[in-house]
Amino acid sequence: NYAFHDIVTWKGGAYQGGAHVLPYFRAVVRMGAATFVLGDLYGGASHELILPLYKPENLLTTDPEKGFQTQISTQRWKMDAWIDWQSFIFEMDKHQEAFTVGMTQRVHLLRPRRYGWSLDVPLQMTVQHRGGEQDDTDLGVQTLSNGSIGLQLRKTWDRRVLNAAEVELHALGAYQQAGKLWPFNTGSGLWAGAALDLLHALRVRVG
Repeated sequence: NYAFHDIVTWKGGAYQGGAHVLPYFRAVVRMGAATFVLGDLYGGASHELILPLYKPENLLTTDPEKGFQTQISTQRWKMDAWIDWQSFIFEMDKHQEAFTVGMTQRVHLLRPRRYGWSLDVPLQMTVQHRGGEQDDTDLGVQTLSNGSIGLQLRKTWDRRVLNAAEVELHALGAYQQAGKLWPFNTGSGLWAGAALDLLHALRVRVG
Protein backbone atom coordinates (compact mmCIF):
# COMPACT_ATOMS: atom_id res chain seq x y z
CA ASN A 1 0.00 0.00 0.00
CA TYR A 2 2.83 2.44 0.77
CA ALA A 3 4.01 2.11 -2.80
CA PHE A 4 0.87 3.97 -3.92
CA HIS A 5 1.24 6.92 -1.56
CA ASP A 6 2.38 9.56 -4.06
CA ILE A 7 1.56 8.19 -7.49
CA VAL A 8 -1.60 7.74 -9.48
CA THR A 9 -3.61 10.03 -7.21
CA TRP A 10 -5.24 13.08 -8.72
CA LYS A 11 -3.25 16.23 -7.96
CA GLY A 12 -5.80 18.72 -9.28
CA GLY A 13 -3.85 21.89 -8.53
CA ALA A 14 -0.77 20.57 -10.29
CA TYR A 15 -2.23 19.22 -13.53
CA GLN A 16 -5.87 20.21 -13.98
CA GLY A 17 -8.08 23.17 -13.38
CA GLY A 18 -10.82 21.21 -11.64
CA ALA A 19 -11.63 18.24 -13.85
CA HIS A 20 -10.11 14.79 -14.17
CA VAL A 21 -11.56 12.91 -17.12
CA LEU A 22 -10.15 9.62 -18.40
CA PRO A 23 -11.07 7.57 -21.47
CA TYR A 24 -12.50 4.11 -20.89
CA PHE A 25 -11.56 1.22 -23.14
CA ARG A 26 -11.69 -2.53 -22.57
CA ALA A 27 -11.19 -5.34 -25.06
CA VAL A 28 -12.02 -8.85 -23.81
CA VAL A 29 -11.30 -12.19 -25.48
CA ARG A 30 -12.60 -15.41 -23.91
CA MET A 31 -11.13 -18.76 -24.93
CA GLY A 32 -12.45 -21.68 -22.92
CA ALA A 33 -11.39 -21.29 -19.28
CA ALA A 34 -9.16 -18.27 -20.09
CA THR A 35 -10.08 -14.59 -20.37
CA PHE A 36 -7.72 -11.95 -21.78
CA VAL A 37 -8.27 -8.25 -21.07
CA LEU A 38 -6.60 -5.23 -22.69
CA GLY A 39 -7.24 -1.68 -21.48
CA ASP A 40 -9.26 -1.06 -18.33
CA LEU A 41 -8.79 -4.14 -16.15
CA TYR A 42 -11.11 -6.05 -13.88
CA GLY A 43 -9.20 -4.62 -10.94
CA GLY A 44 -9.66 -3.62 -7.33
CA ALA A 45 -11.66 -6.14 -5.32
CA SER A 46 -11.87 -8.57 -8.26
CA HIS A 47 -8.20 -9.46 -7.71
CA GLU A 48 -9.18 -10.83 -4.27
CA LEU A 49 -5.96 -9.53 -2.71
CA ILE A 50 -5.84 -9.69 1.08
CA LEU A 51 -5.84 -6.43 3.04
CA PRO A 52 -2.08 -6.27 3.72
CA LEU A 53 -1.44 -6.37 -0.05
CA TYR A 54 -4.18 -4.02 -1.24
CA LYS A 55 -5.97 -1.12 0.45
CA PRO A 56 -9.65 -0.92 -0.67
CA GLU A 57 -9.54 2.90 -0.43
CA ASN A 58 -7.38 2.87 -3.57
CA LEU A 59 -10.63 2.43 -5.50
CA LEU A 60 -11.52 5.99 -4.49
CA THR A 61 -8.11 7.67 -4.57
CA THR A 62 -6.37 6.19 -7.63
CA ASP A 63 -7.14 5.96 -11.32
CA PRO A 64 -8.70 2.72 -12.64
CA GLU A 65 -6.20 -0.02 -13.42
CA LYS A 66 -5.10 -0.11 -17.06
CA GLY A 67 -2.89 -2.60 -18.86
CA PHE A 68 -3.16 -6.30 -19.64
CA GLN A 69 -4.78 -9.10 -17.68
CA THR A 70 -5.17 -12.87 -17.94
CA GLN A 71 -7.77 -14.78 -15.93
CA ILE A 72 -8.16 -18.56 -15.83
CA SER A 73 -10.86 -20.42 -13.92
CA THR A 74 -11.24 -24.20 -13.72
CA GLN A 75 -12.98 -26.52 -11.29
CA ARG A 76 -9.93 -26.81 -9.04
CA TRP A 77 -7.85 -23.72 -9.85
CA LYS A 78 -8.34 -20.00 -10.34
CA MET A 79 -5.70 -17.52 -11.52
CA ASP A 80 -5.58 -13.76 -12.14
CA ALA A 81 -2.41 -12.15 -13.53
CA TRP A 82 -2.12 -8.51 -14.58
CA ILE A 83 0.14 -5.54 -15.26
CA ASP A 84 -1.23 -2.13 -14.27
CA TRP A 85 0.57 0.79 -15.95
CA GLN A 86 0.11 3.60 -13.45
CA SER A 87 2.39 6.41 -14.51
CA PHE A 88 4.03 7.06 -17.89
CA ILE A 89 6.74 9.69 -18.26
CA PHE A 90 7.96 11.93 -21.03
CA GLU A 91 11.26 13.77 -21.25
CA MET A 92 11.67 16.41 -18.50
CA ASP A 93 8.77 15.04 -16.43
CA LYS A 94 9.24 15.47 -12.67
CA HIS A 95 7.79 12.15 -11.58
CA GLN A 96 8.73 8.52 -12.07
CA GLU A 97 7.37 5.88 -14.38
CA ALA A 98 5.42 3.36 -12.30
CA PHE A 99 3.66 0.06 -12.86
CA THR A 100 2.47 -2.89 -10.81
CA VAL A 101 2.59 -6.56 -11.71
CA GLY A 102 0.32 -8.86 -9.75
CA MET A 103 -0.85 -12.44 -9.61
CA THR A 104 -3.37 -14.26 -7.46
CA GLN A 105 -4.03 -17.98 -7.51
CA ARG A 106 -6.53 -20.06 -5.60
CA VAL A 107 -6.36 -23.85 -5.36
CA HIS A 108 -9.65 -25.47 -4.32
CA LEU A 109 -8.87 -28.35 -1.97
CA LEU A 110 -12.48 -28.88 -0.97
CA ARG A 111 -15.43 -27.65 -3.00
CA PRO A 112 -18.84 -26.87 -1.45
CA ARG A 113 -20.89 -30.03 -1.42
CA ARG A 114 -23.93 -31.09 0.51
CA TYR A 115 -22.90 -29.36 3.74
CA GLY A 116 -21.52 -26.18 2.16
CA TRP A 117 -17.88 -26.38 3.30
CA SER A 118 -14.97 -25.22 1.11
CA LEU A 119 -11.22 -25.13 1.74
CA ASP A 120 -8.86 -23.08 -0.46
CA VAL A 121 -5.15 -22.30 -0.67
CA PRO A 122 -4.69 -18.71 -1.92
CA LEU A 123 -1.29 -17.57 -3.28
CA GLN A 124 -0.75 -13.87 -3.99
CA MET A 125 2.03 -11.62 -5.24
CA THR A 126 2.47 -7.96 -6.17
CA VAL A 127 5.55 -6.19 -7.53
CA GLN A 128 5.65 -2.38 -7.74
CA HIS A 129 8.32 -0.76 -9.90
CA ARG A 130 9.35 2.86 -10.26
CA GLY A 131 11.98 4.39 -12.48
CA GLY A 132 12.12 4.79 -16.24
CA GLU A 133 14.78 5.46 -18.87
CA GLN A 134 13.90 9.17 -18.84
CA ASP A 135 13.65 9.50 -15.07
CA ASP A 136 15.00 12.94 -14.07
CA THR A 137 14.26 12.59 -10.35
CA ASP A 138 16.91 11.76 -7.77
CA LEU A 139 14.97 8.79 -6.35
CA GLY A 140 16.55 6.10 -8.53
CA VAL A 141 15.02 2.77 -9.49
CA GLN A 142 12.75 1.27 -6.85
CA THR A 143 11.26 -2.23 -6.89
CA LEU A 144 9.09 -3.63 -4.09
CA SER A 145 7.80 -7.21 -3.91
CA ASN A 146 5.14 -8.64 -1.61
CA GLY A 147 3.73 -12.14 -1.48
CA SER A 148 1.56 -14.41 0.64
CA ILE A 149 0.32 -17.97 0.97
CA GLY A 150 -2.62 -18.93 3.12
CA LEU A 151 -5.49 -21.20 3.98
CA GLN A 152 -9.16 -20.19 3.82
CA LEU A 153 -12.10 -22.12 5.27
CA ARG A 154 -15.62 -21.10 4.21
CA LYS A 155 -19.12 -22.28 5.18
CA THR A 156 -22.18 -21.32 3.13
CA TRP A 157 -25.86 -21.51 4.06
CA ASP A 158 -29.08 -21.08 2.14
CA ARG A 159 -30.49 -18.55 4.58
CA ARG A 160 -32.12 -15.16 4.26
CA VAL A 161 -29.85 -13.15 6.57
CA LEU A 162 -26.59 -15.10 7.05
CA ASN A 163 -25.30 -16.46 3.74
CA ALA A 164 -21.69 -17.41 4.49
CA ALA A 165 -18.86 -17.23 7.04
CA GLU A 166 -15.14 -17.62 6.46
CA VAL A 167 -11.85 -17.57 8.35
CA GLU A 168 -8.36 -17.36 6.85
CA LEU A 169 -4.69 -17.28 7.85
CA HIS A 170 -1.83 -16.05 5.65
CA ALA A 171 1.96 -15.97 5.87
CA LEU A 172 3.46 -12.90 4.17
CA GLY A 173 6.88 -11.86 2.93
CA ALA A 174 8.28 -8.61 1.53
CA TYR A 175 11.45 -7.82 -0.39
CA GLN A 176 12.88 -4.49 -1.53
CA GLN A 177 14.96 -5.44 -4.56
CA ALA A 178 16.08 -1.88 -5.36
CA GLY A 179 15.67 1.62 -3.95
CA LYS A 180 15.20 3.12 -0.51
CA LEU A 181 11.44 3.59 -0.33
CA TRP A 182 11.32 1.34 2.74
CA PRO A 183 13.84 1.66 5.61
CA PHE A 184 14.33 -2.15 5.45
CA ASN A 185 14.87 -4.63 2.62
CA THR A 186 13.02 -7.73 3.86
CA GLY A 187 10.12 -8.50 6.12
CA SER A 188 7.65 -11.22 7.06
CA GLY A 189 4.48 -11.61 9.06
CA LEU A 190 1.18 -13.37 9.65
CA TRP A 191 -2.30 -12.07 8.94
CA ALA A 192 -5.62 -13.55 10.03
CA GLY A 193 -9.07 -12.50 8.92
CA ALA A 194 -12.74 -13.40 9.15
CA ALA A 195 -15.85 -12.35 7.25
CA LEU A 196 -19.63 -12.73 7.24
CA ASP A 197 -21.80 -12.43 4.12
CA LEU A 198 -25.20 -11.04 5.08
CA LEU A 199 -28.45 -9.92 3.52
CA HIS A 200 -28.33 -7.85 0.30
CA ALA A 201 -24.67 -8.71 -0.43
CA LEU A 202 -23.50 -6.95 2.75
CA ARG A 203 -20.08 -8.21 3.89
CA VAL A 204 -18.67 -7.62 7.39
CA ARG A 205 -14.92 -8.20 7.56
CA VAL A 206 -12.26 -8.04 10.27
CA GLY A 207 -8.53 -8.64 9.97
